[in-house]
Amino acid sequence: MRRCMVVLAFSALLPLTIAPATAGAAVAGRCRLVASVDGEVLTLAFRLKDDGVHDDWRVRFFRDGVRVYRRIHTTDRSGAFRVVRTYANGPGRETITATATQIATGAVCPVTFRV
Repeated sequence: MRRCMVVLAFSALLPLTIAPATAGAAVAGRCRLVASVDGEVLTLAFRLKDDGVHDDWRVRFFRDGVRVYRRIHTTDRSGAFRVVRTYANGPGRETITATATQIATGAVCPVTFRV
């Protein structure tokens, strides 16, 4: 059985940006995406930590450009939320993208990598 784990933490390295991207403004907050492959199973864990309490965020996951998850999540009392999803592991390498967009302000936290 093959095990592989990729951890990407984008705290200070990837600030949240205000949409549209051409605006270039930044807000406080950070996101993290963890992907682990265990044989036939791909597990994605996305965590967002922000200063706002009870803020609504639209979270989307994409695998090779195809949306596989879309939900609205609300930050808890600590200003965070976590999403964990499992999928069948496809053959070869995949591009995984997770995007969280704050509904009230349009702030975006994108994370993309290949696994």
